[in-house]
Amino acid sequence: MVRPAVQLIGYARIPIGSGESRTVSFHVDAARLAITGEDGALGVDPGPMRLIAGPSAAEAAVTAEVTIIGERRLLAERVLRTPWSIGGPVS
Repeated sequence: MVRPAVQLIGYARIPIGSGESRTVSFHVDAARLAITGEDGALGVDPGPMRLIAGPSAAEAAVTAEVTIIGERRLLAERVLRTPWSIGGPVS
């Protein structure tokens, strides 16, 4: 199956004052990236992924290249949450 070119897997609305910055961490479970395969089964396929973070997909402030390794993992249900946490003020 073809994975979407861009897919929203999590978001956080963080209040930030002028001149201030914060560190926001997202925990992305591999099961969050599951798709329905040609066999109709929900699963996570191995392979490379690019995760981006920023105000929008077009404004990627941070990117990370990750690779899911191993065999295709079948799932009983989708994971729909991407937990996040906020670090303290940076500046």
